[in-house]
Amino acid sequence: MANYKLDSTEEKRNALRDVIDKAKIMGAESAAVSGFFSKHLTISSRMREIEYLEKSDEVSIVLDVFKKGKKGSVSLASTSKESIVKGIEKALSLCEFTEVDKFFGLPDPELLERSEPLLDIYFPQNQDLEYLKEYAIECENAALEHSPRICNSEGASINCTEQERVLANSHDYCNSYQSTSYSLSCCVIAEAESEKGLERDYWYDASRDFNDLESATSIGERAARRSIERLGARKIKSQRLPILLPNYCAKTIFGSLVSALSGTSQYQKRSFFPDSISKKIASSHISINESPREKKFIASAPFDGDGVATISQPLITEGIVNRYLLSTYSARRLGFKTTGNSGGVRNLIIHPNDVDINKALMDFKEIFVVNEFLGQGVNEVTGDFSRGVSGYIMRRGEKAYPVNEVTIAGNLKDIFNNIIALGDDFDYRSSIVTGSIIIDGLTISGS
Repeated sequence: MANYKLDSTEEKRNALRDVIDKAKIMGAESAAVSGFFSKHLTISSRMREIEYLEKSDEVSIVLDVFKKGKKGSVSLASTSKESIVKGIEKALSLCEFTEVDKFFGLPDPELLERSEPLLDIYFPQNQDLEYLKEYAIECENAALEHSPRICNSEGASINCTEQERVLANSHDYCNSYQSTSYSLSCCVIAEAESEKGLERDYWYDASRDFNDLESATSIGERAARRSIERLGARKIKSQRLPILLPNYCAKTIFGSLVSALSGTSQYQKRSFFPDSISKKIASSHISINESPREKKFIASAPFDGDGVATISQPLITEGIVNRYLLSTYSARRLGFKTTGNSGGVRNLIIHPNDVDINKALMDFKEIFVVNEFLGQGVNEVTGDFSRGVSGYIMRRGEKAYPVNEVTIAGNLKDIFNNIIALGDDFDYRSSIVTGSIIIDGLTISGS
């Protein structure tokens, strides 16, 4: 049997509509199919030479069928019509071995996004391979030439992804959107001048539009500076200190909050903030809004993994929980309406408060600034938090000395109530958009 033609958006949509029709003919009461059609390009340099280049086209199709209150799911790598039929047969057979769950099923038809809003998230780049190779080398070269103390390199890497997502279901629904994402990163190693010791660090940028990336020179030089700033790191005694999390580290803390407020964690009773709707769980400084249709933002999308239209809505207002993060299934389990969060959050924006962080730092005799989290150490049920970190001590707004081999510990329930400052220096490189934050004291376990 022939493959489906998938050259154009309309051909992709027609193929997925055909999958739905076939599933219903073969016995499904309802069905949904999601297709991801991606083109990837990765170019890496090391020591000013191109070390790795890979181009790939990927197709991933996920089919869900529903029958008699049961669900069967399969992932399909082949787009041949024969493989699709076999996949449908397998999904239907899986229904025979699963339990009845009254919460299974498609979202309500009126919640589906049937329009095609313009979000400015698709910017196919037209630079040729030679240009991109030179760009990666330029980034690494800027790092290597920044200082004699940069003695080695783990390289620079450019990643380009162009993707089209198509979703169809048996509510006579089919929609799609195209997106692009680009990233440029560099990692180098610094050596101390008068003492033994090597330190590595990196920097990167990510964007929907290649032309919006931080310059290759800037990324390389920043990676070099960060590596050099780690040299001469000391151990410190165990103590309790205020903590500054730069924006790129602060999103780690808020990522745990996202997990705690997800529908899955709530109905599985695996959240350190259970049954928290309308309850105050954090400092009054904290207000968080999800804004999934911001133009050019890295996580913007017109619909979620169920096809439900995404909308801007608050998550937390002055420390009080407004809602959970719900897919169609988790919403039904909890007795709520879906929030369009199948597949996660999209542009969760942590609003700054009226504290000027740079001025606030001048007031601290000592504050520990986290530069990087290491390893894992979060109990999503109790909220206990213990992570290895590297960073530096700051005194009255000035860097004093770098620190390594320490752990910061506390409980996330306390941490969210002890955040005293939220900056407006937003990091836009992920689905969580936050500035730097100051936490009023955590235990640092050192020597």
